[in-house]
Amino acid sequence: MKSIRSKLVFTLSIAITGLVLGILLATDIAVDNWIDNEFNRGLHSKAGMLMTLVHEDEEGVAFNFSSEFMPEFDGQFEPEYFQIWTEEGVFTRSQSLNLFALKNLKFEELKLGEAKIMTTQLPDGRDGRIIYTRFQPQLDSHSHRNFYNGVSRPHHSTLTLAYAASSEEVDFILWLIDVIFIVTTVTVIVFIRLFVRKSVDSSLAPLNKLNRDISRLSIADKNAIIVVEEPVKELQPIVNSLNAFIKENRQLYFREKRLTSDIAHELKTPIAELINMAEVAIRFPDEKEFEADFKPEVLKISQRLKSIVSNLLLLHKYSNEALPKQDACDLNQVIMRTLERCVQSELNLHFKKISQLLLVTYLHLNQSSSIL
Repeated sequence: MKSIRSKLVFTLSIAITGLVLGILLATDIAVDNWIDNEFNRGLHSKAGMLMTLVHEDEEGVAFNFSSEFMPEFDGQFEPEYFQIWTEEGVFTRSQSLNLFALKNLKFEELKLGEAKIMTTQLPDGRDGRIIYTRFQPQLDSHSHRNFYNGVSRPHHSTLTLAYAASSEEVDFILWLIDVIFIVTTVTVIVFIRLFVRKSVDSSLAPLNKLNRDISRLSIADKNAIIVVEEPVKELQPIVNSLNAFIKENRQLYFREKRLTSDIAHELKTPIAELINMAEVAIRFPDEKEFEADFKPEVLKISQRLKSIVSNLLLLHKYSNEALPKQDACDLNQVIMRTLERCVQSELNLHFKKISQLLLVTYLHLNQSSSIL
């Protein structure tokens, strides 16, 4: 059996959870990409700063580096590493590389102007990233002026720079963000489930109360109706229809109750007569004077019972058929046809018989009007 409550809870939970998960997942991916890009941008910036310290003049390539302003390359605290290669071999490297067994960074062949970022393991064993770039050193001001004046033309050397830094802190932040995303996702799913269930139960409360009111309703109570304390737009038409249905069935109930009482009253007299005659016959079995009147009287009473039962069957037949509203029924014609039929069958009518027929006719017409 399908449940409206279960279907609403399931549908709303899936829809809201999917929407929230989509937003959270998009946010998590965006934050991860932003942090990752910011770290890579920092690598590019640091590598660019190191490249600006390399210049070339008539005497060759020089590297103006001072560890006083960049202590991270001394290896005292969270060391970082760099190494520069010329076409002949290693040009220079950071002092931090001398602290470990691995003295050199891995060389990567690149094209001029190309840059590449890779994950690697640093000489101190930490996880990190390394950026490679191939560049031409800048000319110093004197060589640059002589070069454009045509006085001298120094050889443009190409160098390869490698700069490596630890990425454990960034990886930890990314991992922490993923953990927060998972915990938030589970919490949101549980919260949405409880919130949706509470909302659905609150919305279905008027419907449950209506069901309880209907279960306690008695059709025999003349004043019993369904009343919604807080009218709900969707339930009010149902309540109105139910009250109309209850009112109509209550009228039918009391009409049937009255009809049953009338039928019992009509059958009570002939049955009592039959019982009395049967008791007399049993008490005085040898009395011949009763035989002349006994059999005709029994037949007369039996015919009365048959007539009442026939009229009841006729009434039941027409009560199951809905008569068209435009049909008109003339009471005088019904009575005249009934009297003609009784005269043709040569029955001795008396006032009580006519009363019974009129009663049945009235009940029939009353029942027909209620159907209309």
